[in-house]
Amino acid sequence: MKRTLQLFQLLIVVFGLYAALKYAGPAKNIVALSSIIVVILLDRMESFFDRANADLLAREKARQPAADQKGQAEKNLEILRHGKNNLMVADAVQALLRDLGLAVTPCGEYPMLDRIVKVEEQTMHMAMKVVGDLDDLTREWEHLDPADGFIKGEGGQLRLLLIVNAAATHSQSGDQEFDKIPNQTGKFLAARHTVAITTQTVAQIYRLCKEMHQNPKRVFGRIYHHPGGLFQL
Repeated sequence: MKRTLQLFQLLIVVFGLYAALKYAGPAKNIVALSSIIVVILLDRMESFFDRANADLLAREKARQPAADQKGQAEKNLEILRHGKNNLMVADAVQALLRDLGLAVTPCGEYPMLDRIVKVEEQTMHMAMKVVGDLDDLTREWEHLDPADGFIKGEGGQLRLLLIVNAAATHSQSGDQEFDKIPNQTGKFLAARHTVAITTQTVAQIYRLCKEMHQNPKRVFGRIYHHPGGLFQL
């Protein structure tokens, strides 16, 4: 389009010069003036199209990251629903929480933990651990004992948050159990001031904050202040 306008402008200029040399009287001035006016109008049309194309390109570039981000979020939500690899689940949870605006950092000093989630920068921190089976939690707790000491050593401001990989938790019938844990396990968690949520609950929280515009810090503040046991929305 731009090349066509430029070619047309060139033809108008050539015609104007031809008229100035060949014509005489009023026709000479009218044709020359008309040529100048047409060239100016075409130049402004070219500028208009350039601005319109630039605006369209800018809008497309702005939409593309949002679409990519939404697609990645759906992939991470799918991992929460069906992923049985706890490391992948931990990465997916981290990505979703960061998308909600929460600060999530590695916990390299204590490898038995997966991440540190900072609800409030100075006051509310949670040590996150993805587990596949709460039924064996009493047996597995010995691996979390060092983390328990780390948490208590942080002035009582750090809570331990267990995220139950629902895709890896099955009932005796073979069906996935997303929101139930044995009563004795709940009591075990409550006695240790530890909160557990399922990956399904994490997905619900993400959608609640994204679609209903709930404040994620307020939601995770409720989890932080939970006395212990299974947290459900």
